[in-house]
Amino acid sequence: MVRDPEALRGLVRGVIVAPGAPSDSASVASASVRAWTRVVAQLAPIIGPRGVDSLFRRSIQLAQGEFPWLAAGPEAPDGAFPAEAFADCLAARDPDAAAEASVELLAAFAELLETLVGPGLARRLLDPVWRVPSPPASKESAP
Repeated sequence: MVRDPEALRGLVRGVIVAPGAPSDSASVASASVRAWTRVVAQLAPIIGPRGVDSLFRRSIQLAQGEFPWLAAGPEAPDGAFPAEAFADCLAARDPDAAAEASVELLAAFAELLETLVGPGLARRLLDPVWRVPSPPASKESAP
């Protein structure tokens, strides 16, 4: 995964900024929260909510060098993902800046995870996150 950081960022960018999707800050924030919700769903059963939160907050620290305005918000007592604070932080920014910060943050998280568990396990754990669910097909109703 980290062997090619640009490929990783391209993969993450496809999750955050879907082709044809609106490119306003609220849409970027929403897509980012959906991606992080999938990360939490994948990893919390394995490393716990606090483990995910610790990696998330460390990723924020790493990304703040380039995006000093990036913030996670207050830590929840149960280690829950701070979705609302994170979405508000992104929604308050220019859409391009919000998207780039979100891409960098998720890529930093993936790199940290790989450092901790190795490339093979990190890939297996995060593969479902990169697969963006397609919207449900609308059913045609018969007259």
